[in-house]
Amino acid sequence: MSNLTTRELTKEVTNINKPFWDQAITAAVTSVTSATLDGMADGGYDFEIWVYNPTGSTSNFSMYVNNDQTATNYDRTSMYTAGVSASVSNSADALIANALTTGRAIVTGTINISPDGYVNYNVIEKRLSDKYILVHGVTKNAVVTNVTRIDIVASVASSIGINSRIRMWRRR
Repeated sequence: MSNLTTRELTKEVTNINKPFWDQAITAAVTSVTSATLDGMADGGYDFEIWVYNPTGSTSNFSMYVNNDQTATNYDRTSMYTAGVSASVSNSADALIANALTTGRAIVTGTINISPDGYVNYNVIEKRLSDKYILVHGVTKNAVVTNVTRIDIVASVASSIGINSRIRMWRRR
């Protein structure tokens, strides 16, 4: 039996499926930083990122944990599919969307935190301008005590364009 009052229960039900971070980009930027997080208490996160690159330059997009923006502190394995062909690669970086020239991509995924402090995120990238899907698995190589911040960073200035959007949900 729950100890929630009717008012508390109504509030809980009303907040189901509402992201705690919902940011529409209104001016082109190079990076976006989350509000303060408590990944251990939240049980991890689900996210959806719509990115629009208006620059005409090829840009990569990375997701960093706790402001650690050293690419070699991450390990990424990717699988690329296009029609009947596929390939697998491994890199020391935190890419969640790569080589996007002018156009849109949607990136969806989960951020998981193991009890012993390892952070892993699984990402599906679908480019709306191309006909292929990328699946990325990224692991932070060093143990963290908690996830308190997420940074989404583009490799080209102002390539997170107007009408890009970031949404994130807590698991608990």
